[in-house]
Amino acid sequence: MRLRELSGIAPVRRLVPVPSRLRELLGLAGMGGAAVPVYDLAALLGGRAESDRARWLALCGSGADAIAFAFGTLDGYLRVAADGLFPPGPEGAARRHVAAISQAGDSLRSVLEVASLVALIRQRIGAPATRKEQ
Repeated sequence: MRLRELSGIAPVRRLVPVPSRLRELLGLAGMGGAAVPVYDLAALLGGRAESDRARWLALCGSGADAIAFAFGTLDGYLRVAADGLFPPGPEGAARRHVAAISQAGDSLRSVLEVASLVALIRQRIGAPATRKEQ
């Protein structure tokens, strides 16, 4: 995820489970006095759910549009020059949410597109897409 798409990174403290037909919704977290829905990032990307290993939250948006993505390991962040970003490879289940591939040394990392993930959630709950997600 690009830093400009994030409003913060926080450790998972307490998640309050809520009934949902979405298996990716882990529950609600209290952030700055608001209840923020928390989704399992690995499950949204088509992988195995990591709810039991979620240690970190990537916070996006604010107010009524706030959302958080839970994930297990925070390696840090990379500052990547524009010439270190490449288009993603062929489309696949997880690749459709990849905005770019970054290269730092010998390491390649996917740069996830938050708007694409939010659009996926909105589609699954039957909410109309916002102009930014279209």
